[in-house]
Amino acid sequence: MKITKYILSFIFLLVVLCAEAQQLRKEAFGLLNLDYPGLEKVKAAYDRQQWDEAAKALLDYYRQRTGIGHPDIDMQNIKISKEEQKWADDALEHTFFVHKGYQPSYNYGKDINWQYWPVQDNELRWQLHRHKWFTPMGKAYRISGDEKYAKEWAYQYMDWIYPHHTPHYNL
Repeated sequence: MKITKYILSFIFLLVVLCAEAQQLRKEAFGLLNLDYPGLEKVKAAYDRQQWDEAAKALLDYYRQRTGIGHPDIDMQNIKISKEEQKWADDALEHTFFVHKGYQPSYNYGKDINWQYWPVQDNELRWQLHRHKWFTPMGKAYRISGDEKYAKEWAYQYMDWIYPHHTPHYNL
């Protein structure tokens, strides 16, 4: 499950990079095995230091590959319920669904306050940091093709990563 979340996270991050929602960093390519089958175009662009071209080739690779599995989602027939669509749409405004026991969902502010604790219950805090709304945002993006889901997903992910990252990764 962690690998699947990592892969989905990386895909959305790449979508945002190509959509110019954040600065492209050539160092990101150093984290990849560019000798992996299917990444030949990425490697060629990387070797020429054509970062935008390399990013687009990587995004094309992720969009066109097949055989991807997910334990809870049929990747060939992605569906989103009305409830999940609401979670995805609410998340665009930073109103995060964290748990059915905490309804209505809470808004964490325009500048997301990850420390906000509207109900003094640790379970709410723990559930917030599990990002339950990320999967519905991914489904909404995949089904609609609307970049607003991918851009906001990547913004939230990076906004959460910076204060919570492990220092030796130098983010």
